[in-house]
Amino acid sequence: MKKLSILVILAALIGFWGCDDDTVETTDLRVYVEYPEVYADSHATGATVELTDMQTQSTTSLTTDDTGSALFTELAPGTYSLSASQTLSPEEAEEQTGIAQEIILAGSKSNIMISGSDPMEETIELAGGKAGDLVFKEIYYTGSRTPEGGVYFLDQFYEIYNNSTETVYADGLILATTHPAAATQSIEGWSDDPDHVYLGSVWRVPGSGEDYPIEPGESFIISQNGTNHREDPNGNPDTPYSGSIADFETFVDREDTRDVNNADVPNMEMLHHGSMFYFLASVFGPAPVIFRVDDFEALERMPQPGSASDFEYIQLPVEYIIDGVEAGRDEESLPFKRLPASVDSGMIWCSGTYVGESIRRKTANIIDGRHVLQNTNNSSDDFEVLETPTPRSFD
Repeated sequence: MKKLSILVILAALIGFWGCDDDTVETTDLRVYVEYPEVYADSHATGATVELTDMQTQSTTSLTTDDTGSALFTELAPGTYSLSASQTLSPEEAEEQTGIAQEIILAGSKSNIMISGSDPMEETIELAGGKAGDLVFKEIYYTGSRTPEGGVYFLDQFYEIYNNSTETVYADGLILATTHPAAATQSIEGWSDDPDHVYLGSVWRVPGSGEDYPIEPGESFIISQNGTNHREDPNGNPDTPYSGSIADFETFVDREDTRDVNNADVPNMEMLHHGSMFYFLASVFGPAPVIFRVDDFEALERMPQPGSASDFEYIQLPVEYIIDGVEAGRDEESLPFKRLPASVDSGMIWCSGTYVGESIRRKTANIIDGRHVLQNTNNSSDDFEVLETPTPRSFD
């Protein structure tokens, strides 16, 4: 009998220990998605909401109900990010805004801390991006390694694609990089300004208005340096793509330049530039935009608040932006986004620097051989990382 009593006590203790040690509290998160204030309805029904665990990078996707909300259940403690998006058809857009034109809406939140068991709520406000017919198709910014193991960045390029059904002229299109150059620091003084981006280097496509037509499904390439990098004696035989691909190059024309002007490639017009000898995109991930504006000189110029530098950045209203892409160093760059959600609610990154990788927009559909590229204003979904760039190609 005594032996039996001891066994009962031991079993009870083992059960007690087992119940306590492995208990992990979970909670539910309800996400409300709201339209912009000027819309007829306040709650966004049928919007897609994505919740990403920042540690595991696993993503759960839900659709909002009639109340404009989606419920994520049994979430483990951790740090999460949220994004929401919705495309309104011309008919749906007319009901909300009175204008029958397709609208792409997006919004996001980062660094959401989940802990405890009490239910939580978050609200995402959607913003609409400017509808455009030109988009970034491919961006190669990581640079490459030379045979000796050195670094090479002159082979960077931006490929811009006509995603519409009409001919578009590249003349006057402006390409710029937003500040900070890399998503590794907060935008001190400007982080709470969703209505503007702040530009460091700004370049414009030359032409009188109809010199450079871009047919539907066609693209043009702006290179940092328009040479054939594999064959140039000062280039890099290990650059990841062959040939001279540039339609335009960004030659820094000034007395102390170290840049090389390729006479066979038209130069972009340098509208605003810093102290660099080249138009170097950050190998840690730039945030480029394309836009048009009638009077560039009328845009506001200002130094960054709190900075010791007197360099002036261009303040650009987001309403002028046709397309923008947020590229980062890695997932730790997410809190340092430079583009508002109305321009890009996500972020994409490559595996490292000088790895020869590029980012390319995904194809949503192919109509009579013409690629229609995905454009939801969320680069996390719209782009993929390529081991080798594919300028002028989808192979």
